[in-house]
Amino acid sequence: MRTLYRMEQVRGDSTRIQAMVPLQKDEPQEYCPRIEDIAGNCKDDGPKVCAKYMTNTYKINAFNCTCDNIVMLRHTKRFCECLQLCSDHPPPPPPPMRLFK
Repeated sequence: MRTLYRMEQVRGDSTRIQAMVPLQKDEPQEYCPRIEDIAGNCKDDGPKVCAKYMTNTYKINAFNCTCDNIVMLRHTKRFCECLQLCSDHPPPPPPPMRLFK
């Protein structure tokens, strides 16, 4: 059986890094994107990527940055694409019952 992971912001003494954290058994295994502006700053603790604002839509760029980089966001007028746990994702099935003889 394969272990699934999610990205989580980990704060150290003076650094902030992203770490791979194993999903709990009852945690959904899918994330759904939601677009928020800079002020939204992603209401969830899920992974975040930057999306460039283009007319009425957005386009994901290839470079890696986080939405907390306010200087980057203001300079390039970017939106946050927030990945949140899917609300319509069904909960995992209960573990099979074991019958004792």
